Amino acid sequence: AKSLLGRMQQQFSDPAGGAYYYTSADHEQLVLRNKESQDNATPSGNTLAATAFFKAYHLTANYDYYVQGNQILTALSAGMTQYPLAYGQGLIALGLSLPNIKTAVLLPGIFSADSSEIAALIGEVFNPTILAVWSNNQPENHQQSSILNGKATHDSIPTCYLCEANVCSPPMTSKSEILSHFRQKLPN
Repeated sequence: AKSLLGRMQQQFSDPAGGAYYYTSADHEQLVLRNKESQDNATPSGNTLAATAFFKAYHLTANYDYYVQGNQILTALSAGMTQYPLAYGQGLIALGLSLPNIKTAVLLPGIFSADSSEIAALIGEVFNPTILAVWSNNQPENHQQSSILNGKATHDSIPTCYLCEANVCSPPMTSKSEILSHFRQKLPN
């Protein structure tokens, strides 16, 4: 993900304007490089880029990602203020720009079928204020992500942590406990 964000920044960013171009820097010469801003049937590249940067910020605690996401939203802010319904993904990105979002960390353990079932149940409830993180338990991934540091499966079974403001629940291992706790954390 880090290399993809770096490549996106290198190929599509407009340092002077904050938002990202629709075409890459090595694209054939165009009269005008367009910047997509409004979300339509599919989200715009800029609102998805802002979302990706804010998610990367929350996963790694790398403030540069926060700055990049914020620059994009700043470039789009006039349109988002005037036409908020045209920026659905942009509003999700705006929510992810908040400092203390909720994070659900699922570590699969050996029984990946149980993990898949838990992830599917969590995914059934759309909540853009919760960042869901699925880890494959590889130590190198835990070293690169501040949210995964110190987290481990218990007894090799799927384990879930629910975190808010960098404070996490005790590890949960039963499907019913995880889902019950997760639903309690959702806004009504």
